[in-house]
Amino acid sequence: MAGVIACSVADGYRADDPTSTLSAVLPAGRTQRKHHRYLPAKELREALVKVQDSGAWIGTRLAMRLLALTAARSGEVRGARWREVDLESATWTVPASRMKSRKEHRIPLSSTALVVLEWADRLLGRARGLVFPGLRGKWSGQLCLTPIVW
Repeated sequence: MAGVIACSVADGYRADDPTSTLSAVLPAGRTQRKHHRYLPAKELREALVKVQDSGAWIGTRLAMRLLALTAARSGEVRGARWREVDLESATWTVPASRMKSRKEHRIPLSSTALVVLEWADRLLGRARGLVFPGLRGKWSGQLCLTPIVW
């Protein structure tokens, strides 16, 4: 609104700008967005070991591993569906509808990422379509994943 009135003043339709003092008394209306701290590469291995050794559900641990291996966004990994994954061509294609940019995104899968997906298939199955279906509770078994090679 202030822009409209400012143009009216500039074009001679108004002699004064009553909104000029509003900015001094009203808040800007924008909140400062707080981003999550990024994890430097040198701290990644230690973080993954902590996740692996935690009591977190196995799906969570596998999802965190795939997240680190693909550099995908967490929402993309949480929403990953088996129909998006082509193990033969070692490619994960995230559809445009699930991408922030609204453009399809093809992610090449390393041999270690393929191992993570194999474990997810064996332990979690494909019944619900999600690679990492949300389950309540914790998986009590032990799992020794192939070490990450950087």
